[in-house]
Amino acid sequence: MSAAYEVVGTSPGHLDLIVRNTSAEPWRASEGFAVSYHLFDSETGTLVVDGARVHPGRDIQPGESMPVHLDFDLPPDDGNYQVLVSPMREGVCWYYEQGWPFVVVEGHELSTARVATRSVLRREQTLRSVQRALVYPIRTIWRNRGLIRVMVRRDILGRYRGSFGGSFWTVFNPLLLMLTYLFVFGWVLDTKFPDDPSRSGFALYFLAGCCRGSR
Repeated sequence: MSAAYEVVGTSPGHLDLIVRNTSAEPWRASEGFAVSYHLFDSETGTLVVDGARVHPGRDIQPGESMPVHLDFDLPPDDGNYQVLVSPMREGVCWYYEQGWPFVVVEGHELSTARVATRSVLRREQTLRSVQRALVYPIRTIWRNRGLIRVMVRRDILGRYRGSFGGSFWTVFNPLLLMLTYLFVFGWVLDTKFPDDPSRSGFALYFLAGCCRGSR
């Protein structure tokens, strides 16, 4: 069983379309058949509104069509919403959950309509999730770059306030530590790796381990 759609017109909060029965069985209003919609919060996927039903005035035979006019019951809160319009049977199922194609209404004030399937929506949601994971951290850092700069500067200046050299200790401290390790392990103890006869190899390795352990 399946259905086909022709979008006649859209406007904010409204949709006119023609739904054609492309299945091999009639759609019977006496059996609870209707066309309706589910309104979701796009960000969380939460069902917000279970819309009013549009029942056919007569049985819709295979190949026949029925006009559908829907007025969406929009929540009072502003948000990013998405509407799925689909045939359904009361107390039985929503056919978009059974693999039928359906109409997706989205965009500004729910004024853009297109035909899709659940597999298409899942791919789009996965793509959006990947984009958020890649873009949002960079976007957040860029938007808060001024705050990050001020906090880093304040932390560095506060840590070395009153000390000789001030904030230059952020450079002097690791440099002196590296020179100390180089002198002790490279010259005094003459410690070397078997594959690295240089004096600085073990000192740099030891310094890297100390820096990692101090985090």
